[in-house]
Amino acid sequence: MSSKEPSQEPELHSDSPPHEAHSDPSKPANAASHPKKKKQRRPQTEAEYQHQLDLWRTTGPQINTETWLYEKLDQLDPENRAHRVKILHACEKAYYERDWNLCLQMCHVAESLFGVELDSMTADARDVAAPPALENKKTRKSSKVERHVFELHAIKLRCLQRIEDDNRSR
Repeated sequence: MSSKEPSQEPELHSDSPPHEAHSDPSKPANAASHPKKKKQRRPQTEAEYQHQLDLWRTTGPQINTETWLYEKLDQLDPENRAHRVKILHACEKAYYERDWNLCLQMCHVAESLFGVELDSMTADARDVAAPPALENKKTRKSSKVERHVFELHAIKLRCLQRIEDDNRSR
C-alpha cells in the first residue's frame, strides 16, 4: 500500500471521542457528565466529640469473643441504638446457627428490652404501636424502634416455624 492510497480504516477525529459523533446535537456534550451535589455532612461539635471521648474512656473498646453477643444482656438500654441492634444480631446469629432454643431465648430478652409482647402481635405486625417505654420519643426514633420490633417478630415467627418443622420430621 502506498502512502497516496486512501486508508481502509475509518478516520477518528482527535478533537472528539467516537461516542460523541452520533450523539444528539440538541443536547450539550457535557449535560450527562454533571454529577449531583453530594449531601454535606454536619460536622461534629466539640461538645459531641467530648461526649463520645468520655464514653470511650469509660467503656473502652468492645472485645468480640465467640459469645460476646450473648453476654451482658441485662445491661442493655432500649434507648441506645447499638444495644437494640446487638440483641437483634444475637437473635439473627442464633437463628443462622440453627440454635432455635437460643434464638427464642434471645427473642424473649429482646421482648423485655423493647417492652413488647410479640405473641400478641398479628402476623402482619404493622399495626403495633411504639413500645410503651419509648412512646414519648420523637416519631422518627420510635419508627426505628418499631422497625426493630417488626424484625424481631419476623425472626421469632421463622424460628417457631423451624422448631415446628423439626418436630414434624422426627
